[in-house]
Amino acid sequence: MSRRVAFILEDLGGGGVQRFSANLSLELCRNGCDNFFFLGKDERTYEFSGRIRTIGFADAPECNFFQKAFRFIRRILQIRQAKKRDKVEFAISALDESNVANILSRVSERVILTVHNNRSHPLFNNGVIHKFFLHRLIRLMYRHADLCVAVSKGLAWDYSKHFGVPKSKVRVIYNMQDGGSIRTHAKEPLRGDVEAVFKDPVILTAGRFCKQKGQWHLIRIFASLKKLVPEARLMLLGEGEYKDELIFLAESLGLRVYGPSCAEGLEGKDVFFMGFQQNPYAFYARASVFVFPSLFEGFGCVLTEAMACGLPVISADCRFGPREILAPDTDFLYETGMPEYAPYGVLMPVLDGSFRGAQVPLTPRETLWEETIVRLLRDLRLRQEYFRKGPVRSMDFEVSKITPIWMECLAQLQQGRS
Repeated sequence: MSRRVAFILEDLGGGGVQRFSANLSLELCRNGCDNFFFLGKDERTYEFSGRIRTIGFADAPECNFFQKAFRFIRRILQIRQAKKRDKVEFAISALDESNVANILSRVSERVILTVHNNRSHPLFNNGVIHKFFLHRLIRLMYRHADLCVAVSKGLAWDYSKHFGVPKSKVRVIYNMQDGGSIRTHAKEPLRGDVEAVFKDPVILTAGRFCKQKGQWHLIRIFASLKKLVPEARLMLLGEGEYKDELIFLAESLGLRVYGPSCAEGLEGKDVFFMGFQQNPYAFYARASVFVFPSLFEGFGCVLTEAMACGLPVISADCRFGPREILAPDTDFLYETGMPEYAPYGVLMPVLDGSFRGAQVPLTPRETLWEETIVRLLRDLRLRQEYFRKGPVRSMDFEVSKITPIWMECLAQLQQGRS
């Protein structure tokens, strides 16, 4: 008899959590599970397996505190009704609001929370009041779940230490990926004018344009780097609220910028804003180096995907994830202060996260990043070493290795063990 599993999240649009949920649903389906998605809005980007139940609970921008509270209570009641109707045995949620709703809507199913980001990081929360109440809500509620799945050892440590989640209820399960599918998509052709950009050395990064990802640091570094490697190009994949600021910064630095709305073509440009790409792997396979300047993370899926394509990576040694991926035999709580040429990529000191304009000189750490990127661009032997090792490490995150861990967890919970 198949297990009935519900995924609770806002949508299945573009995003790491959405991709995690979609991938997991495909693998659970292949292992005999019957899946449902309880979504706030029926927005889909990734391939998934399951039936959609749209439960409208998104807050309108003009909502006051009491209206938001009413909507949230209504959402909990709707989810509870859906769990009863679909006879859900396991409810898997992601992100804090959905996790809390999952706990409060419990009927008789096993409740599994998944955590994906370093919420205790000082830069994670902008509002002090919001942070105060949410942290206490997490501390109060998460201990009542049957299982809390962290996507890295660092997150497991963080939620136990800072939010009081019992260690007995926390399990580390890394994000999974289908390496075969990634490599197949990596071979797909790009548009002719895009393909031409890769005739020059291309520094690639991918991720939402937001404070967490620190892309403005990379743009400042690149502008200085161009003086040493004039033929280099910078390509950014993604969308987000910082996009206009990033474009303005690049133009202020004297860089020639291409964006999807640009009337001119790609030829002669220095920086390329390519938007969200359904198939980023074709870009990974053609770039020279992948640079990841994040200020904090939970795992860093783009790193393992780039490695699967053979792309050498340079990543901030931020909490948490990159060190576990690139230097798995080291202490995940250690943070480097100098470039660390780890077994599977280069780990760099975390940048300070301050947004500086075009007229401000590079900080010492930004200069260190510049020197390291230049070295990797010029050192073919080092790039080839990471080209060989990256795909080997990425195999540790294959669906064939991660899915059995999930199936084991479901079996244990079904038997009444956490």
